[in-house]
Amino acid sequence: MDFEKISEELNNKNIQAIFDEKSESFKKFGKTFIGRLVGRTKYSQALGTKIMSFTILAGNYMAYKIPTEDIKEISEFCNNLFN
Repeated sequence: MDFEKISEELNNKNIQAIFDEKSESFKKFGKTFIGRLVGRTKYSQALGTKIMSFTILAGNYMAYKIPTEDIKEISEFCNNLFN
């Protein structure tokens, strides 16, 4: 998955993330997580940069840092959750 492109397209939009069943995020939040994508953490290395995690603002207005390796699928979620 091209997280660089995804983060540019979905930045500051409501998203739905589906987690890998073996991930820590799945154990903590369940199969899906809905919120607003508000940031990303990059890691620079000799071969380029890699996005390590997304920061997602949940409905309770708490921000959660989700590792990209835990995300199986991410897409825009059409709902007025924060409006």
